[in-house]
Amino acid sequence: MEKKPRQRRLPLPMHRRPEDQTEPQVRDARPDLAGSDWREKVEAKLQLLPKQPGVYLLRDRHGRVLYVGKAKSLHSRVRNY
Repeated sequence: MEKKPRQRRLPLPMHRRPEDQTEPQVRDARPDLAGSDWREKVEAKLQLLPKQPGVYLLRDRHGRVLYVGKAKSLHSRVRNY
């Protein structure tokens, strides 16, 4: 009996909205921590995040991606960070 060659499995796609459809306010949600009112700025940015599933990126101070995560509610997940 001849063995069939193994088929390679491709990774499952990440479920997220295409980048060109994301709102610019959400994409630039990093707060300016120099001022004393950074908490208010963060709270205002949190209100812009959807309470729907999505993907988020954690970046270092140079903008390099450190971690890519997914959440059932982007709003709740980012609030925890």
